[in-house]
Amino acid sequence: MRKGGEGVDIQEVRGDLAERFPLWTERIRLLRFQSSDAVTLTDNDGAVIYYNDDAMTRRSRESRCFYMARQLLHLQLAHYARRGDRDLLVWKRACDAVADAMLRDEGFQVPTDAALLRGGSTLSAEEMYEVLLARAESEELSDVPPETQDDPTVTVTFPEEKRN
Repeated sequence: MRKGGEGVDIQEVRGDLAERFPLWTERIRLLRFQSSDAVTLTDNDGAVIYYNDDAMTRRSRESRCFYMARQLLHLQLAHYARRGDRDLLVWKRACDAVADAMLRDEGFQVPTDAALLRGGSTLSAEEMYEVLLARAESEELSDVPPETQDDPTVTVTFPEEKRN
């Protein structure tokens, strides 16, 4: 938090990310962050990390670091550019699942509202997308209201797969 208790301290975020990803220190130093009420928590456009200042300041420092690290991974893995014409909501869930599994494997404490899904550690974003799309179509979850299509915090949950 900045002095006066208002807003996310971006220098603190940069420091936390650089500590967790020392090989990416220069990339982290160059990251562009922008506060935006248009996002529920965090998002990116392939170049800028957007964050909702009010929502992020209510989270713990570890949780803020996790969600900013997720966006850093999305940028590093070029998820925005790789989307193509895929369903936005399903693509974001797939990318979040892959990034969240990577962060868990790196020792991050994963918030309870994160997108940990089976296969996140072993599938690419494209492979996870195909799995989620098949499930979404079979459960009619791809028809999400347009106002939530750009909401990075909308969570798509699926029942456990049945085993034969």
